[in-house]
Amino acid sequence: AISVWSYSYFQWLTAHDVNSAAFWARALMAGAIFIPITAFHHLVKLINKKISRRFIEANYVFSTLLFLMSFSPWVVRDVTQKDIFPFWPNPGPLFHVHFLQFAVLALWGLWIIWRELKHAYGLRLNQLKLLFVAEVVGWGGGFTNYLLWYDFPVAPYGNILVSVYTLIFAYAMVRYRLLDIEIV
Repeated sequence: AISVWSYSYFQWLTAHDVNSAAFWARALMAGAIFIPITAFHHLVKLINKKISRRFIEANYVFSTLLFLMSFSPWVVRDVTQKDIFPFWPNPGPLFHVHFLQFAVLALWGLWIIWRELKHAYGLRLNQLKLLFVAEVVGWGGGFTNYLLWYDFPVAPYGNILVSVYTLIFAYAMVRYRLLDIEIV
């Protein structure tokens, strides 16, 4: 999901006309729509937290329905000049639903890690601390993309933090055997 979002994001930023910019803005949303549920599902599996299977499945179905609408004006209405960007996307009605899912699953995932931190010790504590930092950095960086959608004049400079999330996660894998990896 992040790869589709990232590749399409690059294509959208380098688009030279309204039609290709609108296409790539919708393509980036096709990837972004699955980021909240795949990240949340990965997190609960990673830390072995029991979450209702029906809840997870319902979110995948919900994301799939949003995905099916991602190339329509229901998710990305159009693109217009905003700040320094000649073709910034404007939200369609279903975009707001995606943003709500993004916020709820990101905050719930952080809350789950925070609660787990209170009972952890030793290696598990170090893993969870780094995982919490990585999640805050990644979600925080991704969140900066949504500000211009809602006409807050803040450029998405935090985007680079999505890559930093990967570096922190990799460090946790190597240093504290996150994912039970002992030989890298």
